[in-house]
Amino acid sequence: MSFTNSTRNLTVIARNAADGFYYAGFITKGITNEEEFHHVTFYNIRPQDVLPNDVINIGGAVPWPTLKIGDYVLVAVRCRTSGLQCYMPGRVVCLPIDLRRENRFYTLKLYSGRTTTKPRRYIIKIGQDKFNEITDYISNIRYKQPKMFVSEPDLRGRLLARRHNEDTNNRSIAFLFNIIVKRTLLICSYFGSAIVILVPYIFPQ
Repeated sequence: MSFTNSTRNLTVIARNAADGFYYAGFITKGITNEEEFHHVTFYNIRPQDVLPNDVINIGGAVPWPTLKIGDYVLVAVRCRTSGLQCYMPGRVVCLPIDLRRENRFYTLKLYSGRTTTKPRRYIIKIGQDKFNEITDYISNIRYKQPKMFVSEPDLRGRLLARRHNEDTNNRSIAFLFNIIVKRTLLICSYFGSAIVILVPYIFPQ
């Protein structure tokens, strides 16, 4: 989306740098520096400076082209991580039975493999190149996220569980050892009794 003087207060969806998804908002400043960023005030997340190529106009006279199976789109869904509504990349996999109806529902497969059904007004058609660029950005964001450290309660719980398992194993070993010792002594006592009985016969007077 290129900059014009009429872009201020324009309703858009724009990329959130933190997760790569698109969120609804409006443009408050068309240019913030020499690189011509749009300053976007989002409805659900903090304002950000967004590149023009990462801003899509959804207000005013916006074309709504006919969707076909296999088309690349952005779909308004609720993010399972944050609980906020955002636009995720996906593809059309099933068309409505009656395309003449006003509320036409399409079945879409998101980039993550999740399937959803949405009316036409929640779907924005994009090109394959844009789809690939968005999914690559999301993949890079997730790849670069640091691994979460185990919290202190979880770490303490794991240590206690490990100590409990070690104590259980030690008790089991001690129990088996006692059984082996007792049986060994019992066998030795049997052999000792047998030797005492057989000695007179082996060494007669």
